[in-house]
Amino acid sequence: VIASCDGGDLIDQAIARSDDKAQGKFTVHDALNDKDITLTERQIELIRRVQGGAYAHPEFDAHPDYIDYFSGVNKEISGINDNRYEPKHRFQPSKWDKLQVRRLLDKLE
Repeated sequence: VIASCDGGDLIDQAIARSDDKAQGKFTVHDALNDKDITLTERQIELIRRVQGGAYAHPEFDAHPDYIDYFSGVNKEISGINDNRYEPKHRFQPSKWDKLQVRRLLDKLE
């Protein structure tokens, strides 16, 4: 008979596992901390949902209702953002205007 450190031999472990299954308990061994942990009903449910390919938390809504955030307001007509500074190019003459002024000045000279 092979004996383990603190859990008894393999027969004792098999009997304990069968008793846990009969009572609806699930016990897993944490190798990092060397402890046996009994899972809660919530943990078992999360594990089964992940194994089934669903989201782990049942309260998670994968497809929430669509909320349309478009207000339908035309910003230019309503005056939204009308306190912004005018672009600098609106105060400067265009290239065409500069060309016309040069031609007029050349004709005057």
